[in-house]
Amino acid sequence: MAQPALLMAIVPGKKTMRPIIRRQRAAISAAFLFCLALAPLAQAQAQSPSAPPAQSAPGNATSTQPSANSQTSESKPAAPQSRAFTPQLAEAIMDRLAEAMRAHNLTKTRALFDAQRMGVQFMDNLLASYDYYETFEPFYRILSTAANADGSGTIIADFSLDATPRQPDLPGRRRHATLHMRVALTPVARGGSDWRIVSLDPANVLFEF
Repeated sequence: MAQPALLMAIVPGKKTMRPIIRRQRAAISAAFLFCLALAPLAQAQAQSPSAPPAQSAPGNATSTQPSANSQTSESKPAAPQSRAFTPQLAEAIMDRLAEAMRAHNLTKTRALFDAQRMGVQFMDNLLASYDYYETFEPFYRILSTAANADGSGTIIADFSLDATPRQPDLPGRRRHATLHMRVALTPVARGGSDWRIVSLDPANVLFEF
């Protein structure tokens, strides 16, 4: 008979353990949910040191600004011809003349001269010389440059020219001279102005045969 009494004593003990287990489970669940709630905050705090680099975005935007400006500058029209004669301009004119003659390009060569001031005879000789000679090989060395009071410029150059006739049985010619060249800013047909050769001394060093 003692056994049933013992069982009755044990059974109530099991019943009293269930609320405790439930409370423990509830406490564990609450702690777990609390940890989940704190996880985003911890991540945000961990990422907060990288926040300052994000402020460099305006700098990046500024760094891309020159490319926009470069596109704008490319769309702008070309700058007008310089109105001041300089040694750099003298070098550019001599380069253009040498390149046009070396390429045997009549159009570019004629465009370097002011036909009105050079005169009909010189321009006719230029055309005849291109018909007679197949190749030109110019050489030059600028000795001095000067800006004149009237706005023109003077170029003094040591100039040599080798010319090969179209007919193979004709001998080639070599000319050499200390060339005095005057250039001036001249109106052009398309509007505006450009530097042109307006006089040569000696005049026959380029186009005479």
